[in-house]
Amino acid sequence: MIVFAHPGWLLLILCVLGVALATGSLVPVALNGLRLLRHLGRTADAALLSDLEAFPPKLERIARAAGEAEPLVARARAAIDSIRCDFEASGIPRAILTVKTVSAALRLLARDLN
Repeated sequence: MIVFAHPGWLLLILCVLGVALATGSLVPVALNGLRLLRHLGRTADAALLSDLEAFPPKLERIARAAGEAEPLVARARAAIDSIRCDFEASGIPRAILTVKTVSAALRLLARDLN
């Protein structure tokens, strides 16, 4: 058994043990910190972040296309209205009604002749 002649040695040994215990509890914190840094490094290269970076230009392009669509919608509505007017003015709806009426009359005539 080692006998220390001076009580200061005991105090020094206790201080060294205290520092060792404090340092020992910092090791897992340091390892987790390094793991976090590696994870953050991989996250910076993630596809989600690159997609988010590319989003504003895409949003501008969509907004520009939507702005260009308004005149096209107005032109399409005008074309549809023109087609409707031309369809009714052509007399086609009246011709369809006439064909249906004549067809019904011919069916009645055929039934009466049998």
